[in-house]
Amino acid sequence: MRCVINACENSQNALLESPTGTGKTLSLLCASLSWLSKVKEKELASSMPKIIYSSRTHSQLTQVVKELKKTAHRPITLHLASREQLCINEEVRRFRGQRLNSACEDFQRRGRCEYYRKKSLPAFHFRELMDVEDLYLFGKANSVCPYYAVREALHSAQLLLIPYNYLLDPKVRTLHEGVGFNDSVVIFDEAHNVTRVSEGANSFDISVEMLTGCLGEIELLRNIVERCRKPSVHSSNVVNSNSILQIIQPIKHLINYIESIPIAKEEEVIKNGEELITIFQSALATISKKSNPSFDSTARNFSCNLINNTYFDLVTNNNFFDYFDLLEEFISEFAEKNLGNHLPAWKCILESVQNVGTINQQNLSIGGRELGSLADFKLIICYRTSEFKQTPTKELKVICLNPGIGFIDLLAGRPRAIVMTSGTLSPLGMLEKELRIDFPIKLENRHIVDASQVLLNTVSSYGNGESFDFRYGHREDKTQLDHLGIFIKDICINTPGGTLVFFTSYKVMRNCRENWKRVVEELVVKHGIRTFAEAVSYTHLRAHETRHDLVCRLLLEKKKKKKKKKK
Repeated sequence: MRCVINACENSQNALLESPTGTGKTLSLLCASLSWLSKVKEKELASSMPKIIYSSRTHSQLTQVVKELKKTAHRPITLHLASREQLCINEEVRRFRGQRLNSACEDFQRRGRCEYYRKKSLPAFHFRELMDVEDLYLFGKANSVCPYYAVREALHSAQLLLIPYNYLLDPKVRTLHEGVGFNDSVVIFDEAHNVTRVSEGANSFDISVEMLTGCLGEIELLRNIVERCRKPSVHSSNVVNSNSILQIIQPIKHLINYIESIPIAKEEEVIKNGEELITIFQSALATISKKSNPSFDSTARNFSCNLINNTYFDLVTNNNFFDYFDLLEEFISEFAEKNLGNHLPAWKCILESVQNVGTINQQNLSIGGRELGSLADFKLIICYRTSEFKQTPTKELKVICLNPGIGFIDLLAGRPRAIVMTSGTLSPLGMLEKELRIDFPIKLENRHIVDASQVLLNTVSSYGNGESFDFRYGHREDKTQLDHLGIFIKDICINTPGGTLVFFTSYKVMRNCRENWKRVVEELVVKHGIRTFAEAVSYTHLRAHETRHDLVCRLLLEKKKKKKKKKK
């Protein structure tokens, strides 16, 4: 708590590590809110800083609300969430992802949402502590949209609860522009996932399968409109031969580019990040300028002031914003007709390309260290196998190698302090270097497990004596997975007290569990060792396993118990 208060008072960043169960959440809340109360007594309300408390998931933030209710603090608290969590309009809720956002905006424009009433929003008070579910129910009971009600009240928030991908993902961050960072204390709880989330949020894939799906959806929309003898005014203005040509040309160009790269099925071609801008320059150069006067002049002025000439060429000479506006109109038409998900995915890709293009433009450095550049990205052209198609298709992967890129906008907002805490942040120096941010305040509390109780070994082979090779192209090798399963089984049998098994990804875990059905059956039948899954962070899992339990982490959902068949 002393470290948190020092960070707040002295405007210094802090890295704080303390074991699970030591009361980190309560300490963070009490220390930061106590400091805020003292500031409130001295400063005017107009200049009040706020606490931005972030964690990985909404469920973890719900726990934060429960912890806060145990204290004497009652700040004006807002829990920021997406439309998927807070939308109460049943007609809009039937959509998902980007299509839900487009449907919501379309309903607003047409005045079709009875809950979106601006005059009602100021009356929506947040004096009571509410999590996402409470906000949804409160909005339902009062016939007021909780999504926009929260945003309307952002200026008065003292404590803002938010998943940290909302802060690190540029695509999500643009939906919450009202979150101001100036002079705020930004807390990242469970921050051991921050680097992975930041890199993942700034990476994206462009598959030939998705691009081909875009062309199919456009053709489907054109056929529907052409079959209508009396199309709506909205449809006739958007879907026509010229607009369709404008939309499909860059998509076809990108397909041709990816397909033209010679590559074997198990190989990959790696290119530098600068190549991404060149690719999209060429793709968008195929369209002609739209004669629509609604072209956003502010966007044009913004592009003229850019420092990065490469990005200047992208958004002006190649009509990036013109194309983006037209694509949004198509997606709005799709949301109404419920046709597909590929075009919204294409829009997200364009947003990601735009974000990558602006990195050099921001030219932000801290302590002489550059936070990010196009050199922090790599392009990988390779084959991928879809869950629905067995035939591999090519894709272009844009990989972010610098987690500090997710913090560029956050730091540009000039927060008072950034506080990161978790049970597993060590080594703190390495994390500091990865993020390229200075953390003058560091704390490593003692852990319960002593170093003498830890044994670290690497297993290179098992069973037939052949070496394990789990590189990307060999991860699904059945023989190799079988031998790994036998190894895990023997460990479980010979280890009293239970075994914890961690996997690198959901896909790897699913493949392993699919191949280990006989292994699991043998553990249960012959040795009485049960297997179960927990959909929780490993730092939150308490020591509740029995000595006959095998815990598989990183599962999407808890394994359901099989019901006995009635004879």
